[in-house]
Amino acid sequence: MGTRLKTRISGIRGYLTRLEYSYDSMSKHQFDSELDEVIKLMDILKDEASRYYKEKSFDQYSITENDDDDADRGVIYTVINSIPFLVKKVETDDIYEDNYLVAFCEERTRELMKAKAINTHNDFWKQHQTVAGNVYGSVPSELLRKENVETLRDYDWLDVEVDIIDFKVSGYNKDRILKYVSENFRSYIIVDEIRTNSLLVLRYNEA
Repeated sequence: MGTRLKTRISGIRGYLTRLEYSYDSMSKHQFDSELDEVIKLMDILKDEASRYYKEKSFDQYSITENDDDDADRGVIYTVINSIPFLVKKVETDDIYEDNYLVAFCEERTRELMKAKAINTHNDFWKQHQTVAGNVYGSVPSELLRKENVETLRDYDWLDVEVDIIDFKVSGYNKDRILKYVSENFRSYIIVDEIRTNSLLVLRYNEA
């Protein structure tokens, strides 16, 4: 995990350099795009650092206590909606190897721009601030025009049904939700929804 944190920091440093270039060139569109990437990477870094130092301090949950807790509650979460998304697939098992994630994010931005979907993508994720997750390129397809969707499909973005999940019924706090989701969901993003001030989980049901 320590090596991953260093790689993440290196990736953020690269985006800060690009941000500086965008500022110098007076390109507001490019500056906003690069700034969004920095903010998202910083959010991911914060989550990974929190987990890293928690593990280092042996601040772990009791497995027996968790099992009893889940059994007592019965229903752990509620699926409040399911929405079609387009997802850019990660093609490696280790996204931190050889600066893969930085290159992936750059390619994702280029493809969104060519599909004329970058503004929709950025607007959606500004309203749904990432807390944690392992999906790095996605956008609700129903927010896009048909031609935007077709272009992203041409770039091999996949059609995926995403469950919107609420954990209010469980009474879990943010750390408990993160732990449960990371252990039980294969592909997910945990978000703070700005409009409702709610913590939600996006579960990506990949084939």
